[in-house]
Amino acid sequence: ITYLQCMNLSSTNGNVKEAEALFSQAMEWTQSKQKEFAAKSLPEGEDNKEEREEIQTQLKQYTAMQAQLLMMGSKLDRRRQDIYRARDRSKAAQKIFQDIGENVALADSVAQQGLLEFMDGNNSLAGDLVQKAEGISDLPPVKALVSFVRGSISQKEKKLADALQQFQQANQFAGQSRNGPLALDAGMKMA
Repeated sequence: ITYLQCMNLSSTNGNVKEAEALFSQAMEWTQSKQKEFAAKSLPEGEDNKEEREEIQTQLKQYTAMQAQLLMMGSKLDRRRQDIYRARDRSKAAQKIFQDIGENVALADSVAQQGLLEFMDGNNSLAGDLVQKAEGISDLPPVKALVSFVRGSISQKEKKLADALQQFQQANQFAGQSRNGPLALDAGMKMA
């Protein structure tokens, strides 16, 4: 959890080199824990049910941690304007989230990819991706990023009334989900 907290902070502010070093260290540790639990043989029989479930739970947790780190790495790459690497990490995270059934995180990673596509000039694909993300989960963290991307697309297309409405929604949802950086970005776009 400490790795995730540090990486979350590092991906949005601070020294990029240090954040990348932290990412590499956290990913290496996480993958070693995944290998450790994947290598354990699952005990047979009803008497070993708890031990078997514990091994499976630990493996799923480290797999989810790997996907979360990939998403944070994608955000770090986005901050550096390395769209290609950010896209690759986002897609890798999406596959993991889908495989382990983490729908909210999957929706967030799809919305993140929508933002990346917008930044790369692919407005149509960006719109499709945020619509897909919204179909997966309609929780405030996802809705915040979806609204922000839609607002950005509308702003680029000179649909200023719609852009303002989308940025207001993004600001509101980001506030509800305690995503200060996104709330600030949306608020700045409204000014």
